[in-house]
Amino acid sequence: MSVMEAIAYVDGASLANPGDAALAVQIYDTHGQILKSICEPIGRQTNNFAEYYAMLRCLQEAQAMGIQRLTIYTDSELLCKQWTREYQVRSENLRPLYNEAIEYAQMFAQVSVIQIRRASDPRAQMVDRMAQEAAQHVQRFKPQQGGLTDDL
Repeated sequence: MSVMEAIAYVDGASLANPGDAALAVQIYDTHGQILKSICEPIGRQTNNFAEYYAMLRCLQEAQAMGIQRLTIYTDSELLCKQWTREYQVRSENLRPLYNEAIEYAQMFAQVSVIQIRRASDPRAQMVDRMAQEAAQHVQRFKPQQGGLTDDL
């Protein structure tokens, strides 16, 4: 049984800008049941790149799940306003992600991107924590210069 309509919360985090970064996505059915949860490190990136990559991963997963109508919630004003074409995508770093997201969105009957305040939405807070913790995890487990060697 495929779900025709879903809502998603996306967030990206970068510990510095740029820095160790990660994304988080949670996709829910219209009854509030979680369908998919994604939390992935994405290397050294800017926060805006992480936000865009989170949206792209959301679109990829939703498309693979057969979802036709998708509402994406984000706390990123830039992402939301560029999606609605209120702002132009000027960053050469973001343009490829934006273009790929637009291509994916064309596979759906409808995709909406809505800006929310993280502080007022528990699901937005959850994906924010997931992305922040994933980025911190990457930083904690990075090999240090002069670290372990093969002759131990």
